[in-house]
Amino acid sequence: MNSSERILGIDIIRIVSMLMILVLHICLQGGILDDLDVGSVSYGAAWLLESFCYCAVNCYALITGYVMYSSERKSFKYSRIIPLWLQVFVWSVLIVILFKMFGHAVLASEDVISAVLPVLNSRYWYFTAYFGMFFFIPFFNILIDNIDKKGYICLIATLFAVFSFLPFVIMKDPFIAGSGYSTLWLTVLYFAGAFIRRTEQEITVKKRIWAAIYILSSVIPFISSVLPQLVMRESVDIGGSTYAYNSPFTVAAAVSLFMLLKDIRIKSRFMTHAVENAAAVSFGVYLIHVDPLVFNYIFKGMFNGLTELPCFIMIICIIAYSVLLYAVLGAADYIRLFIFRKLKVKERSEQLVTGAIKSLKAMKIK
Repeated sequence: MNSSERILGIDIIRIVSMLMILVLHICLQGGILDDLDVGSVSYGAAWLLESFCYCAVNCYALITGYVMYSSERKSFKYSRIIPLWLQVFVWSVLIVILFKMFGHAVLASEDVISAVLPVLNSRYWYFTAYFGMFFFIPFFNILIDNIDKKGYICLIATLFAVFSFLPFVIMKDPFIAGSGYSTLWLTVLYFAGAFIRRTEQEITVKKRIWAAIYILSSVIPFISSVLPQLVMRESVDIGGSTYAYNSPFTVAAAVSLFMLLKDIRIKSRFMTHAVENAAAVSFGVYLIHVDPLVFNYIFKGMFNGLTELPCFIMIICIIAYSVLLYAVLGAADYIRLFIFRKLKVKERSEQLVTGAIKSLKAMKIK
């Protein structure tokens, strides 16, 4: 398998993960789970779908370690964060402007400040967590290059024991992993993704085993947390240590799904091009639909009408709406991407950072 095929597999993971994130948000924020009767077949089906999609954020985070780990120092560029930050800035500010123009909500001053300074105000938790980790990636790679395989396995085992298994067992978050909503957890997943990249030629686990792990890791949380509700027809708080990004089950599901998809090959040039374009806007799909204004004023309760449909039709509609949202929001972000390419944002970012580094080197510090 050559490099391009491997990257295409990663693009497929980007697309699938973002579609799954849309499913999660349609079910929860969209109002479906809140509107269904506890104990109903539709309630169980929606939660089962939720369970199979819950690993999506971890899958997306594993990509960073897999793609950005490299023993070649020159392959890492600090300039990469600039187009990404500009993408976040553009959408956060543009959405505030659109809300102001169409009067969908009363905007407070903190909304404007949050839009202008999205990282410092954690407007998008994932990007803030990623931003905090990004600048340490070269040092992570140095560590990975200078540790043998046995030592690396011990490191991975220790990280997951401390930040995943232990919090799951004691049902607390003693080391502030934030149930996976944190820079710390994205760092753990970076090392996991890089481990897959470094050792992938030695991994001989068959696809059917990965598929079995994914299914079991998705079903067990459902059985332990949701099934009792279906039996008792009584709602209880679902979350805690079972439904959490740093849960061992969520981690196992993410790794197994990642391994299932990463080596997918597509021979069609048209399909390859389509996958690359769809993957390029996946983060834009996330930014637009989870923007606090969109998420709380438009997305909230938007899909609760689906609960009136028969169970099977409801599930099909949830998936169909996820695909539709991806297409519409992806098309919007593709316009942004087109403008960025015309303005040569990537190239100018590299020039800016290169110039800054040269200036610093030229300075004489006494």
